[in-house]
Amino acid sequence: MLPTELKNTAEEWLREHEGAIEFFDKFLPVECIPEDVEDPKEWAENHGDEHDGTVGFRIQAMETGTGEKGLALILVKGHSWEGIRIWVEGIFDSEGDVLARIEEMGFQV
Repeated sequence: MLPTELKNTAEEWLREHEGAIEFFDKFLPVECIPEDVEDPKEWAENHGDEHDGTVGFRIQAMETGTGEKGLALILVKGHSWEGIRIWVEGIFDSEGDVLARIEEMGFQV
């Protein structure tokens, strides 16, 4: 992950755009998959779309006023009837680093 200034920039971007951010990609966190499942990835692919624990994500390019650059991993969880939480999970050097973090947390669906 990258410096604090980039994370602050991402959090500011999030506040400015919170009502208009679109999330097209999602993953199912590992903790949402039953422990007795033999193939968690396959289970997530087959059941993830309908699972309440699914987390949406967006990869957003960021740049500070001093020229530092990175990619923000922005996550969203919840429902309109119970509340939606949107947060910056971290800032990364590359899309590969972002995808590796997502793989640590769960399986894309």
